Formats: sequence, C-alpha cells, structure tokens
Amino acid sequence: MNTDIEEKFQLLNPLHKHHIDRLWKYYQTTTKENREYIEKYVATLLIRNFGPHFEDKTILLNPSSFSNGEFKLGISLYGDVPVGEVGLNRIDFIKQIGIFSMTGGGKTNLAHLLALQLLKKEIPFFVVDWKRSWRNLISLRTEIPELDKLGGVGGRRSRGSDLET
Repeated sequence: MNTDIEEKFQLLNPLHKHHIDRLWKYYQTTTKENREYIEKYVATLLIRNFGPHFEDKTILLNPSSFSNGEFKLGISLYGDVPVGEVGLNRIDFIKQIGIFSMTGGGKTNLAHLLALQLLKKEIPFFVVDWKRSWRNLISLRTEIPELDKLGGVGGRRSRGSDLET
C-alpha cells in the first residue's frame, strides 16, 4: 500500500474522522481507477483544509484531547482549522504552570487573560513582573473593575498606586 496516501489520510482524519475512516476502508478495497479518483479527492481536501502549500508547512501532529476548562486560554488549530478550545480547570492550578515562548510570542497577553479570569472568580495568584509589563493593565481599570483587586508590592491592596510607580 502507498504510504504517501496513507499519511494524507492520517492528516485529514482529525478533521473529518468518520468520513475519512470510511473512505480509507473503501480505498483499500476498491479498483485502481477508483483509488486514483479518491487520491485526487484527498488532495483536494488537503488543499481546502491546509492551503495550497500544505506540504511545505511544518509537521502536523495529531491533536490530542482538549481541555475545555473553566479558564479559557485560546483555540487550538490543526493546520489553519480550529479543532477545539484550550483551557484550564481549577485542579490544574495545583500543578506547576509555566508560560514559555520567544519574545513577542504572547506570554504576557496569555498571562493577562488568565489573571483577569482569576480576578473575576476571586482566586488568588502571584506574579513576579521584572519587566513591569503588568502596569499596562492600569489603563483598563475603568472597563474592568476587578483590576482594583490587584495587590501591590509586598501584597498590599492598592488602587493602582503601587503599580504606577
């Protein structure tokens, strides 16, 4: 069996599981003429889902199960296709959590998003802000009243004065 076509089926499987499973079984048992037609169809599906240069893109790993948790972090993409929400549950905070990326990769934005959700649910958290990028939240206090709950240096409650210095 042609492993190239099998890999293409595997790429599509997370997006169209039941359809691709049935098509794969049919592909394995049909005539050569029908297989050629199915190969063209699979190529069309790949282009439709991943763009015309899908073979030039990075390796796509099979998406794992997603945590549709209480604290929303974002949406997971498989290629360019959204396949599920990513989030954390309260129990996840018992474990160690780290946010890692290169400069400009969205670490601070993700941390702000998570912190705002924690503030709204009155769950305590601790931030070490070496670059003072959390000061940017001060400008949102009128729109997000939960920001008044942020503590300042040494854990003092603050209406922003500790954050503004």
